[in-house]
Amino acid sequence: MNELEIGTVPAEEQCQQVGTPDYDAISAKKECSIYKKYLQRLFPIPPTLEDEVSYCIKSLPHDYGNYYEVAIKFNGENSEAVEFAYNVEAKSPLCWDATAIDELRTLGLIA
Repeated sequence: MNELEIGTVPAEEQCQQVGTPDYDAISAKKECSIYKKYLQRLFPIPPTLEDEVSYCIKSLPHDYGNYYEVAIKFNGENSEAVEFAYNVEAKSPLCWDATAIDELRTLGLIA
């Protein structure tokens, strides 16, 4: 399976920053979980690609410890799967939507 890293949160939003004094890995994982659900709402995987594409949360090494990121895995030999994955990467949202903001508030990640 091929993989594209999409990000930790939408590009214009604040997130947990590994290496900072207030970094909280549990909160970082929760942010990624909400972002993953957001992407799944915006870009649901078509039934024909369910075995070819999936969203996941990855743990990646950094000089200051591990950080987390949402990625999309896809079968690089299936042109529809490749197109779907690159479309998600290209059109990923810049900001949270109302549903995601409610989830972040419920988990105490924003005021």
